[in-house]
Amino acid sequence: MSAARRGAVRTAEESAAQPAVTPLHSARSLRKKRAPKWLWQALGAVAVVVAAALLIWQAVKPATNTTRYVTTTVQRGTLTVTASGNGSVVVAKSSSVSPQVSGTVSNLQVAVGSKVAAGQKLFDVVNDSLDGQSAKSLASYRQAVSSLDRAYQSVTQAEQQVEQAELQLAKDEQAYAAVRANPASTADQRSNAYDQIQISQTNVDAAQQGLDAARSGLMASKSSKSSSYQDYQLALANAAKRSVKAPIGGVVTSLNVQNGDSIGGGGTTSVSNAGSGGSSSGSGSGAAIVIADLGTMEAKVSVSEVDRAKIKVGQKTSLTFDALPNLTSTGKVSSIDAVGTTTQGVVTYNVIIQLDALDGRLNPGMTTAAAITTDVRTSALIVPRSAVKSDSTGSYVQVMQSGQPQRVAVETGASTDSDYEVTSGLKEGDTVVTQSIAAGSSSATGSSGSRGGFGMFGGGGGGRPVAAVKGD
Repeated sequence: MSAARRGAVRTAEESAAQPAVTPLHSARSLRKKRAPKWLWQALGAVAVVVAAALLIWQAVKPATNTTRYVTTTVQRGTLTVTASGNGSVVVAKSSSVSPQVSGTVSNLQVAVGSKVAAGQKLFDVVNDSLDGQSAKSLASYRQAVSSLDRAYQSVTQAEQQVEQAELQLAKDEQAYAAVRANPASTADQRSNAYDQIQISQTNVDAAQQGLDAARSGLMASKSSKSSSYQDYQLALANAAKRSVKAPIGGVVTSLNVQNGDSIGGGGTTSVSNAGSGGSSSGSGSGAAIVIADLGTMEAKVSVSEVDRAKIKVGQKTSLTFDALPNLTSTGKVSSIDAVGTTTQGVVTYNVIIQLDALDGRLNPGMTTAAAITTDVRTSALIVPRSAVKSDSTGSYVQVMQSGQPQRVAVETGASTDSDYEVTSGLKEGDTVVTQSIAAGSSSATGSSGSRGGFGMFGGGGGGRPVAAVKGD
């Protein structure tokens, strides 16, 4: 028997040995459970769409060896260079008021925040002894006036005595001349006439001495009267100082007395008007009252020693305030400290800024940030700082040429926190790289240029992405 036949016989035997199996479902029941035809069609359409999407993504996805660049266009504009400073609002004109006489505070008429006019009463100082001093000084003055009147009378009487003595001397001289001219006169008559002249001359001399003494007394009386008058006026002035008045108009920013307080004398009332911001809301805290003229508010800011040489009187300034975020004020530099202040090894200089206009919301002590315009470059070629790089050979930028970044050497001029002025190497319209993104990475080298704040006005053009370019 052949091998083929033997296999067929074995298969037939094995089949006969197997038990019969009854199907669970009939052909009719299988037809009932089969999926609808439309479902299979829908699944097929979805598969086609997914396959097409995969093909498209494979076609457009970047190659693994490409670098992406963010670029911007070189434009002409106005580059405004500023120096920054921080400080506070201060008052240029203020007054620290302290009474010059001692006593008890009474009739206090102001509080912190009160508006006062120049010459307005602030409070009184009760001191009755000043009235006694005024009365005593007045009595002394009146006595000096009486003494002066008597001195005038003495001078008048002395002048009359001199006049009478001189008249008598003249008569005696005439009598002596007559005796001498008389041939019948005797020697005794002539001697007696001459002696009478001597007596009259002595009387004239004595009267003149009396007149000189009277005149000296008159001068002394005049001096005494003047001194007494000054003492009297001083007593009146001291008495008047019991009424403490405002030396300037303004707002009360500090009050350190209350009714009934005992207060020492010898104080002074000083007015600060240096125009250097030497006064703020807390200045003169040791005084009884501090008055600030809010019409003289200005800004006092500190700038770094690096910026000190760039700042000049008259430069325009923009100011912002922490307490008033919606307010921006303008002003100009009015003074700069000649000597810096060193704090923890850092040197700064105070700059005073006179405000162009005073906003009613401003108050002394408010913090402020100032941007002082130190240079303005018009029609300048401007690029973001992130576009400019440097190495041992100098500064350069990457300019996109035929889709590839090319190194171009540049020279820069003025700069801000965000931009550079390019003085050579570029032209308007050039496309420069501001950042590059390495292949397969989300991180970038460099950063896109920002043109906000006080950096550049008039120029424009932020960073923009370009198509991926193969790297080297």
